[in-house]
Amino acid sequence: MIFDNIIIGTSPLSIIEATSFISNGSVLSIEGTGDIGGAWSTMKYDNLPEIEIGCHIWSYNREVYNFLENILELNLVPLEPSPKIYTKNKFIPYDWKSSVVSLKEILKSISMLNFKRLHQLRKSPAFRFNITSADYMYPEQGAKDLQRNLKRYVDLNSLSIQFNTKIKEVVVTNQTVQLIANDDSCFETKHLTITSLTDIEKVTFPDGTELRIEKNKMEYIHVHLLIKETRQKKRPFSYIRVMQNKIIHRISDMTGQVQGEISEDEKLICVGIWESAYHSMDTSELADLCINQLKDMKLISNEASLLKYNSNVFPSLYIDGAQLNQVSTKSNGRINVLRSTDFIYSFHNKLEQYQSLLNSNA
Repeated sequence: MIFDNIIIGTSPLSIIEATSFISNGSVLSIEGTGDIGGAWSTMKYDNLPEIEIGCHIWSYNREVYNFLENILELNLVPLEPSPKIYTKNKFIPYDWKSSVVSLKEILKSISMLNFKRLHQLRKSPAFRFNITSADYMYPEQGAKDLQRNLKRYVDLNSLSIQFNTKIKEVVVTNQTVQLIANDDSCFETKHLTITSLTDIEKVTFPDGTELRIEKNKMEYIHVHLLIKETRQKKRPFSYIRVMQNKIIHRISDMTGQVQGEISEDEKLICVGIWESAYHSMDTSELADLCINQLKDMKLISNEASLLKYNSNVFPSLYIDGAQLNQVSTKSNGRINVLRSTDFIYSFHNKLEQYQSLLNSNA
């Protein structure tokens, strides 16, 4: 069978993209694992409730929040207290990051006398100046809500998904695109959609030339800590980006995501760990270091004790943008690249295309 469209991956963005093609012909999504969601998934440790695999935050954009609430029937709630950045032993509003980056880009454009670039910057959802904190929204139960509602959306749209299938090679012909899997099974489509995170080895073009895909591989490492508090936390928090730290780069309080599954005096905290730190010590030592740093930052009391801990490693990769452009150009339009770096901004770039989906699901 030759499909009209094949999409590799089942991240939330990829799934919405796939359903946008359904009205125009046959569609197949190909997933390398046994479940949908990509990084937006959950896991079950032996001694902890089912939880989100790592610390996440969604960039601020009210239009995308509204779209996701409607299309996936999500219950989004504001992160409280508002997210913070921890730098030089101080907490500052997370929004200041966007303000500083926006200011730097303005000054750069002016110094280059590039006013066209300045005009383009103003259209970007990342271009923001905020003194007070915006309402950053997130699913009430984190990735559990997102994954559950994605599955409902897939069923509602009768989207076909081929699970546990890893594509290793793509061959573009004058008429179709052929996908060859690790088990040598083959799929064929008129149009293929890949993302910045698609893990393929090479692409062969109609003129016979080959492009070996270079990938920047990385590991997202998180430690989940179940903590017993003998007294109230000194500083409530939701999400913290940690700067200038050789062990921790972000922290999330996930207690609300497992409410009713742990005791009232227990807190579930997720800590993002740098690869170098994770690979230089055992997990028990790392957990103790995290607890001590949380105490130093006054996020938990000095009397707090560690009850349980677990770690996980989520491997990921990124394809260089120049290679993605080359794939799209040399395929004569048969391979489409779905840009997927920032979750919210990726949706923002596709909102106009996706609006019709709201009407079809009404």
